[in-house]
Amino acid sequence: MVLSVPPDARLDCFDYAIVAMVQGSLGEPGVTLGTKGRCRFCGETDPRAFRNVAHTLPEAFGNKWVTSLDECDACNARFGAFDDALVKSMGAILTVGGTQGKGNKVRQTGRTDGPTSIRHRIVDGQRSISMRANGTPFGDHFGVNFKTGEFVFRISGGTERFVPAKAYKALVKMAVALLPDDELPNFTKIIAWLGSPDDDLLPHMVVGISFSIIGNSPPLLAAALLRRASVSRDTPYMLFVTTMGSVCLQIVLKANALDGTWPSHLRTRPNIRWTNLLAPPGEEPLALAYDAPVHLDWGRAGLEPPVIEAIVTAVHPQTAEGRMTAVLRQSALASPP
Repeated sequence: MVLSVPPDARLDCFDYAIVAMVQGSLGEPGVTLGTKGRCRFCGETDPRAFRNVAHTLPEAFGNKWVTSLDECDACNARFGAFDDALVKSMGAILTVGGTQGKGNKVRQTGRTDGPTSIRHRIVDGQRSISMRANGTPFGDHFGVNFKTGEFVFRISGGTERFVPAKAYKALVKMAVALLPDDELPNFTKIIAWLGSPDDDLLPHMVVGISFSIIGNSPPLLAAALLRRASVSRDTPYMLFVTTMGSVCLQIVLKANALDGTWPSHLRTRPNIRWTNLLAPPGEEPLALAYDAPVHLDWGRAGLEPPVIEAIVTAVHPQTAEGRMTAVLRQSALASPP
């Protein structure tokens, strides 16, 4: 998949076609989805129920540009708990990336006086990242890669716990917000499921996650729905993928009947390789490629530690060149299909 700015998309796959896409970036005008007057999630029509700004993608992930008119205030408040779970699942990525959420603030991972902490400051456009380890052995965090000559520093991804089922619902909500009006009747059951208790789990709540540049999150986001082109029901009818800064997330959006019986038991996993092309006028495009997705199992309703177990920073002492990688918690990974 190649996504460029200004909007232009190409999908190198004959099985799926893009049916809806939205994107936003620094310096670009805002994008508004839907029509005010009826909530697509609950059917509310009272004009007084649409007073607040509803972000289509979470503001905490840097979304300053894409909002929805057809999301009522009550649904928006309820979905806030889903977005909060998604943030807590990978908060360290937002911190090291310098992602500016509400109030243009960058969240801190860990307490300053706790065992470990990560802070990202932006002052006069200049970024600085500080990582601290307090009261733990030096060797637990610092080492040398003798093959590359790099100094390696490992810091915990935080201790905030999240409910995977709620984080999964955050992605479903985003996908539903993008659905064309003529597709909404095919997804009434998954929309209703958004209002169900957390322990009302669906089969195969699998999320694909991948990363691009970690440590300097680009002020760019995109989301797309990909619809199956064939009539075969051996593959999912609809896929959803979103890139928000450094992270790419993707799910199967379960349809009422177009995947077979409800809820779908298809074990197919989204496996989209996505690239954002940053194309400022008069400049050469810059490709922002995301890795192949790793799959998480979010079909659980209890509190769990974050998906990001650690952030590893490697710096070469002679060149001062560095790189960051995210270590995923093994217990969060989905079992082989």
